[in-house]
Amino acid sequence: MKKHVVFSLTLYISEDKELYKKLELKKELFHDQVGKEVRFLPLHNKKASMIQCTRSCDVTDEKQFPEMYSWLLEKARRFAKAFQEVIGTGT
Repeated sequence: MKKHVVFSLTLYISEDKELYKKLELKKELFHDQVGKEVRFLPLHNKKASMIQCTRSCDVTDEKQFPEMYSWLLEKARRFAKAFQEVIGTGT
C-alpha cells in the first residue's frame, strides 16, 4: 500500500515581516535558482511567514529515499545560495 506524504524544505521566518518582504521581492531569483515550486507564504494575521519548496513521495518505497535525500540536499544548497545573494553572508 502506497503512502504519499509531502516532503518539504521550509524557511520559517518568525516575527520578521520585513525580512520576508525583502526575500519576496527577490522571488524570481529563488524561482530561477531553486525552482518554480518555491512558494512564498506570508501567513497574514500571523507573526511568522514561510518560504517553502515541496515534493510528494511514497514513504513505503525505500528505493525513493536516495532520490528524496538528494532532492532535499540540492534544494537546500540552492536555497542557501539564493538567500545569501539577497541577505549576504554576514561577514
